[in-house]
Amino acid sequence: MKYRFSFESQERFKEIKKLYKQIRAQIRKINASYKARTNKHQQSMVFKLGDLVWLHLRKEIFSSRRLNKLMT
Repeated sequence: MKYRFSFESQERFKEIKKLYKQIRAQIRKINASYKARTNKHQQSMVFKLGDLVWLHLRKEIFSSRRLNKLMT
């Protein structure tokens, strides 16, 4: 079964599709600017095998006694 659309509906569909592409491009552009602003002062760190690093673990993550449904 083939559907036949009127000329106006086809034109409206094309307009909506064009608008959708413009909006997606604008969103990508804004996200790129946010990313650039956020990462402006980031420093890239490359670690090699055997390098010593400082690891800070918070107390909240490792409680003295874990309570879960399997511990009774």
